[in-house]
Amino acid sequence: MSITYYDFTPVPTANYTFQPTLDGQVYNATVTFNMAAQRYYLAIAGLDGTLIVNKAMVGSPNGANLAELSWANGFVTGTLANPIPYRIGSTVALTITGSTPDAYNGQVLAYVTGRYTFTYPLMADPGAATRLGVASENISLTAGYFNSTLVYRIANNQIEVSP
Repeated sequence: MSITYYDFTPVPTANYTFQPTLDGQVYNATVTFNMAAQRYYLAIAGLDGTLIVNKAMVGSPNGANLAELSWANGFVTGTLANPIPYRIGSTVALTITGSTPDAYNGQVLAYVTGRYTFTYPLMADPGAATRLGVASENISLTAGYFNSTLVYRIANNQIEVSP
C-alpha cells in the first residue's frame, strides 16, 4: 500500500491547498479555518470545481509499535509495546502496516482483549511474523465518499492519502 504524505502547517489566516489522488482521480483539496467554529475544515472538489465533500478535520492518533503478532485458529493476536488507549471489550478499526509477512497488514476490525492486546480474524495462517510494524487508528475524512483514505495526523501535522 503506497501512502502519499502532505505536510500541513496550520495557519488560521491562510488556506492550504493540495491535489490528492483518490480512487485513481486527482482532486482539489482545500483546508480552511472557520473562525466561528474555531477549527479547520477540509473541502474536496473535482478539477471542474464540483464540491464533493466539506467536513470538519478530525485528527487521528499516531500509530503504536507492535511488540508481537501471532496467528492461531483463524485469528491474529497483536500485542503493542504500550497500553492500548481503548476500553477492553471495544471494537476498533485499525490499520496494520509495515509487518512481514504482508498478510498481517491491512485494515482490520480489531477486538480489544487486554491493556496491550487485540485480535482480528484472518482465515489463512500467514506464518511467523519476522518484522513487526505499526497499528494505527485511521479516521478517514473521505469515508463514505471514496474508497481511498485521507487521514490527518494531528501529532505531526501530516495528511496521509492511501489509494
